[in-house]
Parts: sequence; structure tokens; C-alpha cells
Amino acid sequence: MKKSDAELIDEILSGDEDAFSALVQKYQKSVHALVWRKIGDFHIAEEITQDTFLQVYKKLPTLKNPRQFAGWLYVIVNRQCIAWFRKNNIQAEQSLAMEFTPNADKIVYGGRGKVGLIDADTGIQLNYWESHNYQTPVKLSPKGEKLAIGSNNNRILLVDLKSGDITKTLIDQTTGNKAVIICLAFSLDGNLLVCGSSGNKVRIWNMQTDQLLQTLIGHTDLVRSIVFAPNGETVPSGGWKDDSKIRLWNVHSGQLLHTIYSTSKRVYSLAYSPDGKILASGNSNGSIGLWDPNTGENIKLLPGHTSWVNSIDYSPDGKTLASVSDDGTVLLWDLTKL
Repeated sequence: MKKSDAELIDEILSGDEDAFSALVQKYQKSVHALVWRKIGDFHIAEEITQDTFLQVYKKLPTLKNPRQFAGWLYVIVNRQCIAWFRKNNIQAEQSLAMEFTPNADKIVYGGRGKVGLIDADTGIQLNYWESHNYQTPVKLSPKGEKLAIGSNNNRILLVDLKSGDITKTLIDQTTGNKAVIICLAFSLDGNLLVCGSSGNKVRIWNMQTDQLLQTLIGHTDLVRSIVFAPNGETVPSGGWKDDSKIRLWNVHSGQLLHTIYSTSKRVYSLAYSPDGKILASGNSNGSIGLWDPNTGENIKLLPGHTSWVNSIDYSPDGKTLASVSDDGTVLLWDLTKL
């Protein structure tokens, strides 16, 4: 019987070298495939894969939740690739979005007008779709059965992940806007899908009826980030450039509840604490803002990164916040000490 990642990690931290070999064997092919896809050179990908697992070995004691190893590993892979591109003065042609399926056996990636599905164990590409969108945001439904792909002309493609078929195309028929979809988020129950676009609008769709429920207007520039509150009642959306605000909307009425004035010109990422009491924002100036979503008041500002914060996420217990920046660093914040 195969051991789980958490079991292997416990054994590694206890000094079992064989357990680390088993962990490497489990993920080596998928890591090499990801790096090869980003770098484009098989042999250089082998070297970066080796460097990746060296970093894994060194940093494994810092991993707070062993059950999240797969996602943590991808962050290290991405950092190693970025470092290689910078060292060689090459513009990275990398995926802009990537997500593991709920059981971590497959990986969905999107970027530069392409979306792919690969096997996380073997690295073999299982499927491929064209999005006609340079940004190409992708988002899996909570159960992993549906894939939403942000396309051009305000279109969202819905894919049945099992068959690979595009089963629906969601489009706002009331507007001729040629905007592209920038960000996507599912509600925790999977019944609603929200999107932000370059047309400065937020749209909420019913996934059971495929109907457009709300079009939220208020942003004066493109909507860069979006997330559902854990209770499904509120959607915050982060603005871009001169519209450096976070707007919190009521899902059902479309009413603007609060406007949060960010400390930077761009809000790259948003995340709710598991209990819904804190909203975190990843900003273009490298800071992370912690906000009270009920009042819009700032709780804490966390400086640390030197470039924009691409992604932030809470641990399941809400005690740790992880942030990934374009400066090539991953920071883990102990929120119990703030």
C-alpha cells in the first residue's frame, strides 16, 4: 500500500532517507514535465528538477501542512524556473495559472492562449484546449468535475474534465463588449461562478441554469482578482492601475457593500480566512493587506516581498498565510503571532 505524502514527510523528518527517495520517485516525472514545458529543453529541465528536490529537502521542515505538499512543491518548481529565466536573461513563456485537481492526481494549467491537463504522476498531457485569451485564467469547480476557462469576447468555456468536452459557453448577450476574462472563482458549493474582466465588470453566473444573475458595475479599470466569501454571500473584487480599490459586493442583490482603498495601485490576489473574518489582499507593492470584510477597515499591513504578490492562500486552520511573489520568494506568515 502506497504511503501518503504526509506519512512520507513524517518519516523524512525523522531521518528516513528511503522515504525521501520514495517522495522524489512519486513526483519526479511530473516535476520534470512541468519544467520541460516551461523551459523547453529536456536536459536543462533535468538539472532544474534536481535543484528543485534539493530545495525540497532543505525546506521540508518549514512545510506547515504536509497534506498540501503537492501545491507547495509546484511553488518551488515555479521559483526555480523563474530563477533560471532571470539568470539567462530570457523572457519567461510560462503558465499564468495552474491548479491541482482535488485529489492531486492531475494538474490544469493556463497561459498564452492555451489550457492543458496533465497527469501529475507521469507528466503526460491528457488534454488541451485553445482559449484565445493571453491571460487564460482557469478554475476548477470544488469537486473537480468542471473546468472554467476564461476566454475572449466575455466568454467562459465550461469543460467536462472527465470527457474533455466543452459543454457550455457562458457569454453576456446584453453587451457587445470585446473584453477578455481576467479572473474566475467558484462558490464553495459550486453553484455559482464569478468572473472579472478587462471590461471593468464583475459577473455572477448560476452554474445549475447557466444564467447570468448579476452584472456588477463600479470598477474604472480591469478587474484583476476575485474570490467568494466562505458563506457564499459576498464577493470581493480587486481593481487595477488607477482603480486600486477592493469592492465587496452582495452576491444576491448586487449591492456594493464596502469599498476598501488599497495601499498599492494594483490588487493582484485575494483570499478569505476559513472563518470569513479576514480578507487578505496581495498587492503590487509587495505588501499584503489584512482587512475586516464587514467594515472595510485595515487590520494589518504585512511588508516582506519586493515585488507584486501573485497569489495568497490560507492554511485550512487559518493560522498560516502563504504568499507567492514575482520576486521569486514564498513567505509563510504565522497569523497567531500578529
